[in-house]
Amino acid sequence: MNARHSTIIWLVTGEVASASVKKIVHLDDRTRMIIAPVSVASFLSRRDIVQLVEANPSIQEGIIIIPGSIKWNEDSLRSGLKVLKGPRQLHDLPGYLKMLKDLISNQDAFSFDEIKEMMEKRGSRERDLPLRYPEIINERIRLYSMIQDGSKVLPSLQNVENQDIVENLSKPFRNFTVEQKNNTIHIGRDFPPAIMAEIINAPERDLVEIREESARFLEAGADIIDIGCTPGVSKPDSIAEIINYVKDEHSCLVSIDSLDEREIISGVDAGASVILSIDEGNSDILPSLDTDLVLVLIPTNMKVGKLPAHPLERVKKLEGLVGKAIDAGFTKLLADPILNSPIVPGTMLSIEAYSAFHRLTKEGTIPPIPMFVGGSNVTEMIDADSHGINALLAVMGIEIGVGILFTTEDSHKCLGSVSEMATAAKLTFMAKMKGSCPKNLGFDALRCKSKHPTIPLFDKKAVLPLIVKKPANVSKGHYTADPSGIYFKIMIDARKSTIQVAAYNKSKPIAYFEGISAEILGKIILDRFPSLTKEHLLYLGRELARAEDALEHHGAFVQDALSL
Repeated sequence: MNARHSTIIWLVTGEVASASVKKIVHLDDRTRMIIAPVSVASFLSRRDIVQLVEANPSIQEGIIIIPGSIKWNEDSLRSGLKVLKGPRQLHDLPGYLKMLKDLISNQDAFSFDEIKEMMEKRGSRERDLPLRYPEIINERIRLYSMIQDGSKVLPSLQNVENQDIVENLSKPFRNFTVEQKNNTIHIGRDFPPAIMAEIINAPERDLVEIREESARFLEAGADIIDIGCTPGVSKPDSIAEIINYVKDEHSCLVSIDSLDEREIISGVDAGASVILSIDEGNSDILPSLDTDLVLVLIPTNMKVGKLPAHPLERVKKLEGLVGKAIDAGFTKLLADPILNSPIVPGTMLSIEAYSAFHRLTKEGTIPPIPMFVGGSNVTEMIDADSHGINALLAVMGIEIGVGILFTTEDSHKCLGSVSEMATAAKLTFMAKMKGSCPKNLGFDALRCKSKHPTIPLFDKKAVLPLIVKKPANVSKGHYTADPSGIYFKIMIDARKSTIQVAAYNKSKPIAYFEGISAEILGKIILDRFPSLTKEHLLYLGRELARAEDALEHHGAFVQDALSL
């Protein structure tokens, strides 16, 4: 056997990360772990490494990997040791080791110095993680299906993220599937949160409008379309018509969002898979429902207008509803302690209820049912950009075992929330699987800022002699009408994500343009009106770029209003 093929790789780690590193070490017999006597391996000194080697002489025969977060140069260690700096992030370690082992096994017999140089050029593997995400989830789905089918022999797993998941996938109530025709989603603590998007006040809206909005939500990443009813107004026939219509148009999973028993029955009969919600006021309906339905349980009794204020009261109400639903034969349950709006009555107060319920599931007092987080209770009730708030809500949800993240796009400021929540769900669930913070994972919730400040600057000395002074007749906001008499009105349709441009000549419309790209629209307009003045073209370019930016960031756009 080639000696290179039997080279042992030694991973040096601290006490905090040792459990995570151990999972990686178990993937093959050529990797070993050695735990240094420090809590965090980043704090290791040169002397610490030397002492580890002296205490474990066999390490000298292999390749030693120290954390990439260590600041000092590994070349300064004593000669003869084969030491590499690994990746800075633990979740990059499996990919790093795979490349290293491929190099070690290569028949061309690279020298250690050549291997070291190639590993240093390897760079970040962050870009590979979005490609691995579906691979990890699909393997987990296959594993769950085998466990549910009663398979005694499970396959060897290819992804370290799934190594310790078998026990959790075997636990009742923790995960479940929702199936409808060819559409199946997995909901639970061990799968990415499903995204539920609400069509608000659906009975009061036109079917075409409902079709367009549900299509937009599904394209943005929604897994379930929630048909929102009008509180205090029972319209079971309208609900049935809408659910049938949405299912026929999109073949998607649908939920009925009502506490009214007649609307619930009508929605379920029309094919709704999820009931949002069951509380103390309508729970007597349970015996009349199919036990394969998904129930979202809330700690209220809306028939008498009661929602407990104290977090522990909410948890107690939920505990009772969970027991009642299980006794009635239901196994697909989610708990929603109800997320409060900010300040009044106070979001933190409700988060205490989420945390307390989650704690009881971990202790085994309550079955480990997944949780439901209604994010729009926060995003719609604060004048702040929604993407950051949605990311934090997803973090909170992942930490307490969320199964469904719920959102709406009722107000203009919340447009894009479905897409934002879907991205945040991937970012945070990947972080959970990797055992890391939600950063450098290939997904991000950044919309207006960038984490890579690589902005080039001119060499001031080189350009200083070339500075052109502003002519006296040039001023901001000054505009001379085009001599052709042609002018343009520019608007955006935020819900359809389009830029709309109308051309006029002496107040009469003569052409209309619609699209999503400022550049392409500008070229089409220039082709249609080639004689426009340069000043007019500069103006059009500026306004079209502002319109495109407003669409991208779901902002406001009013032509010529540069302060918006």
